[in-house]
Amino acid sequence: MKNLLAALIVYLLLPVLLACAVQSRKAVSWKNSDNDTALAYLMYMECPESSHFEAVKAQAILLRSSLCLFSSGEWSALLKKSTKIEQEKKYRQMKDTYFSAIHETKGLVLKYKSVTMRGVYHEISAGKTREGKDTDTESYSQLTSVDSHWDMDAPGYLQVFTFSDIYLKRGFFRNQNDPQIKVVLTDKENYVELVQWGNTYVNGDYVRESLSLPSSSFTVSHEDNQWIFTCKGVGHGLGMSLYGADQMASEGKTYQEILKYYFPKYDILQE
Repeated sequence: MKNLLAALIVYLLLPVLLACAVQSRKAVSWKNSDNDTALAYLMYMECPESSHFEAVKAQAILLRSSLCLFSSGEWSALLKKSTKIEQEKKYRQMKDTYFSAIHETKGLVLKYKSVTMRGVYHEISAGKTREGKDTDTESYSQLTSVDSHWDMDAPGYLQVFTFSDIYLKRGFFRNQNDPQIKVVLTDKENYVELVQWGNTYVNGDYVRESLSLPSSSFTVSHEDNQWIFTCKGVGHGLGMSLYGADQMASEGKTYQEILKYYFPKYDILQE
């Protein structure tokens, strides 16, 4: 009986297993044969549509750097999106721009001491990018904080969010009579490092993710049974600001100058 049950399970799962195997082989094949197409897909998903061309080229190098370090799972996830992307009207309109940027930066990646690094970027900083060593991720430790004052003029730079006492108590502070939220520690770029969160302490990124805030650069106040979060910037604040890079490009800076500005410790080298 057990043998029969086992055979039945294998029979039922066989189509799924075969599909996974085929998908995996496709991902490996694609990875080896057509990195430029994969890079164009990433650029479509990540590059702001209105970016100046030098900023697009800078983004191409960042994304190529990350693509070099993709896991099989990341390749498979990108492969699953490829058919839909190919059918997108906006992708077809921007495709020539992406491939021009890819061609003009052919094979270039970001390296630190001859090691390819993932391209790290965010939408809008809080006025300065973050120091990588202040984060919990070792691979970001060489990222340097730089001034990105252009971001303070960006649409969406400053946003305010309110949450009622009732909402927060139901969602996060059950069985707490008077929960407190207080910023305890920020880094020198004004990103929150430690928050009193009810009867415990958490980091700023936890609060950002929990409340779907645009940034972990925020202040908190409490008025009329409402918690008010005032946020600066969009994204984690590490690496290159997409808005700042585009403003530098509009001022005539090249992609090399943009990348060396935001990644002063990195080199732009062939893969």
